[in-house]
Amino acid sequence: MGDNKEKYSKFIDSIKIDEIFLKNIDLTRSLIILEEKGDLKFEIENVSSNLRNNNEIFYEVKIKLIGYKDENEEQENFHINLSYGLNYILTDEIEIDDEILERYERNAVFNVWPYLRNTVSDLSHKMELNLPPIPLFKF
Repeated sequence: MGDNKEKYSKFIDSIKIDEIFLKNIDLTRSLIILEEKGDLKFEIENVSSNLRNNNEIFYEVKIKLIGYKDENEEQENFHINLSYGLNYILTDEIEIDDEILERYERNAVFNVWPYLRNTVSDLSHKMELNLPPIPLFKF
């Protein structure tokens, strides 16, 4: 356990964000929005990683937001599917394994969260949806 903790600590010291970008978006809004009794579902669908070269890591964070017309979740008012890409660079040459990449996934979500909040807020305004802001991300 101590060795893994030390490896992860070196990884954290070495990793730097290179870029964060909106990779993919899919959205649909129904013509009539029923706000009175609707239900809102938000989920992080998937976080995946890909080690490129020895000093570059790519993470993809997929998020789904669905507004339903009623509490039975039978009809959608809208859905927004987003995918963000995050490129990281390692400043030091260190050994990386799948466990380290998996453990860092939560940090990738944390890094993308402000962009997600801004995108959903902007889209909901343009789609004339009265959505509450996505809450701050908490570890």
